[in-house]
Amino acid sequence: MLAEVMGRRDGYCKGKSGSLHISVKELGVVLTTTIVGGELSLASGVALAQTMLGRPGIVTCFFGDGAACEGSFHESLNLAALWNLPVLYICENNQWQAFVHRREAMSREHVSDWGVGYGIPVRTVDGNDVFAVLEATREAASQVRDTSRPVLLEVLTYRTLGHFEPDDQAYVDKEELAAWLARDPISLCRDRLIADGTLSALAATELAERVDHRIADAVAAGRMSVAQGHTALRKLDHAMIYVLIADHAIEIVADRGIAARVAEAPALPPIPGIDWDKALESVEFKQDRLYKRLRGFLREYR
Repeated sequence: MLAEVMGRRDGYCKGKSGSLHISVKELGVVLTTTIVGGELSLASGVALAQTMLGRPGIVTCFFGDGAACEGSFHESLNLAALWNLPVLYICENNQWQAFVHRREAMSREHVSDWGVGYGIPVRTVDGNDVFAVLEATREAASQVRDTSRPVLLEVLTYRTLGHFEPDDQAYVDKEELAAWLARDPISLCRDRLIADGTLSALAATELAERVDHRIADAVAAGRMSVAQGHTALRKLDHAMIYVLIADHAIEIVADRGIAARVAEAPALPPIPGIDWDKALESVEFKQDRLYKRLRGFLREYR
């Protein structure tokens, strides 16, 4: 997984999908998508195909409360209910849709309330209770398998970090955030396992260390993997430029409304088999000023 996120050839999709469009056939992962609610339309389609082909199993679709506010949520649930499709819908309601709190975007308290109107079984559980989520998921999955009909499971939790890395969450109610931070699901699970004697404090610490080591090993393995040779991605200030390299030719695609800046730009790595001087002569990009600046950037940092 980390190799894929890093754009490495040992990733699930050979480094071509990155973190946003991963598909893993051998694990049954059809697709992840950057389109909010896009996975909901896909889920009903995959379930219909499974049903028509007579294949066993169920389709599980994960989405958030933001996606539940999209029209595709209602379309997907309606079709799944109408056509008796074996879909387990799991909504992680973390109460934030980018910078908008669910109270500003939802007319109901719970996403599961909307499922009632489509005549399908629904349930809302405490998303910070690992055991409650496990039990509810097992029951919902069994129900979908037994009835070949959709079920909607909402796990209510809270987003404790910002929408993106530099997001300082200045818009978040500090008391509300503190209350949810005090109910960290991993800490609650750890405390419960220790309290009932399933796990000792020492074993819990050792388990956490093993997890840290496993993640570190995965990161190291990803870094050791060979980077994709035909795609290099570099950032120029706030402009993103994709340099697609194939057969000694480069195609540059950039936002039309953004002027590229070369200040503090990273160097492009050498790529075996690519003659940069010849490649620059075949650039197909005709916006004069931007073209010249990009061309100059490539010559300077190749």
